[in-house]
Amino acid sequence: MSVFVVIDVETANPDLSSICQIGIAVFNDGKLVDEFESLVNPKTYFDWLNVSVHGIDESMVANAPTIQELEPAIRQFLSRGVVCSYGTFDKTALTRAIGDMPSVWLDIMRVVRRTWDKFAYAGYGLANICHHLGIVLDNHHNALTDAKTAGEVLLQAMATSGLTMDDTIKRANQTLSLGYEKSRLKSKGNPDGEYFGEVLAFTGTLSIVREEATALANAKGFDVSPSVNGKTNYLVKGLSDPSKLNGKDKSSKETKALELIQKGQNIVFLSEQDFFEMIK
Repeated sequence: MSVFVVIDVETANPDLSSICQIGIAVFNDGKLVDEFESLVNPKTYFDWLNVSVHGIDESMVANAPTIQELEPAIRQFLSRGVVCSYGTFDKTALTRAIGDMPSVWLDIMRVVRRTWDKFAYAGYGLANICHHLGIVLDNHHNALTDAKTAGEVLLQAMATSGLTMDDTIKRANQTLSLGYEKSRLKSKGNPDGEYFGEVLAFTGTLSIVREEATALANAKGFDVSPSVNGKTNYLVKGLSDPSKLNGKDKSSKETKALELIQKGQNIVFLSEQDFFEMIK
């Protein structure tokens, strides 16, 4: 079996370059053989939403290295095998923070969705998959914990499919067929788009009209939902209008997203800038 390297990051705020923790797990011949973990000083502010997910704040990273200081070690790990992550978030964050990443990058979430039919369109968050497979996931949203458990998920997926690493990568890049659940969504994504099968929602005021943002997201494969629900993978945060918050400090979509995250769903908060970076 090929050597593969699983990487996971946590961020301080909706800016994907604001990495505040990184975890790396190296697997060889089906076993964990090496690992790396570090807090990271992002040199920027911490958003309460992000802190509520991973529990890391400014005080904890005050003396931690920056991502630039860790870059040589990170790239050395990435050179050791097929690089993987659970979802596209980690690759995008690292690209924003330190530049180009390896061209071959396996999204384990895509592997899961193509290995088990019941998870093709829903329920494929890391916590739920670990529960289904009997993998212990203590301290979810700790970067190293998530990297190691994602690696275990990949091993079980490959054992189930019987595919080699090369064939697993090929299968992960294949387009999922449209499912009946898609008819419930407001706007469907392009089946040939990079993010086909992913569900995105917007909250707040964007710099462009919502219809235009939806069209851009659809072109890249995103389904756009008018609400945050059990299928949501990304929430793009525009500017908040205090007059629409009814005295609260967050929108109803942010509140719902946080509730779902606490239950184990994978939802990534994106700034508008990061959304535009993803759909370039």
